[in-house]
Amino acid sequence: MTDPTFKINVLDVIARVRICASGPLNHQDIQQLFGVKRRRAFELLHLFGARPGVAGLFIDRDVLERDLLDLALYYETESAAVRRQLFDERMEWLRKARGQRFADYPISVNKATWGARADSLPASIRFEPGRIVIEHTGFDDGLGKLFLLSQALLNDADTLRERFENAEPEKARSAGG
Repeated sequence: MTDPTFKINVLDVIARVRICASGPLNHQDIQQLFGVKRRRAFELLHLFGARPGVAGLFIDRDVLERDLLDLALYYETESAAVRRQLFDERMEWLRKARGQRFADYPISVNKATWGARADSLPASIRFEPGRIVIEHTGFDDGLGKLFLLSQALLNDADTLRERFENAEPEKARSAGG
């Protein structure tokens, strides 16, 4: 049996997330959205897969909304035993992921990068059979485009998978150029 109080709270948070400005959310935004104290806001950021930024942890608004919708649907349809098992598996995965090393190299990106989708990728990032091609002008530009691609993957994985699987060779290559 589902806990109706919890479901209402999740749906309420989803509604508040939807009216937030797009882009990354920090711990202060999470405190306001969930009505929790600072420490719990950081725990929630970690739980939902936030990434470190220049000024702390951030999570994209669209990613949080998607995860909360998944949580609401999952909570409504699964039995308590299945929910508990899935929750334990997710927590174990998060514990392992938290111990992984990450590159702490500052890159300059605009706010729109956090909400990147497959359709927003520049022509300098393209898919060819068996390859992902990223044209860049230097190390920082290359890292910025890798980050942009990673955000598009995070926000629009199915479309990127389809593009990658249906990639065609460049016309110049097939013409012998």
